[in-house]
Amino acid sequence: MVKEGINLVELNIKLLQKVEELTLHLIEKEKQLEKQTETNQKQQVEINQVMKELRIIKKTIKH
Repeated sequence: MVKEGINLVELNIKLLQKVEELTLHLIEKEKQLEKQTETNQKQQVEINQVMKELRIIKKTIKH
């Protein structure tokens, strides 16, 4: 199996380890993105509420 200094078994093991590492990294990033998306949605709801209250306050001040 060893040819010209390359051990294909070792190479395959290293490649599989790297694939596993990258897969786990991707899963973690997806979880982070999901949390950020949820946070952004909550913040947008809060922003909308504050904007609504601000419009009401502005109308009250004008009258």
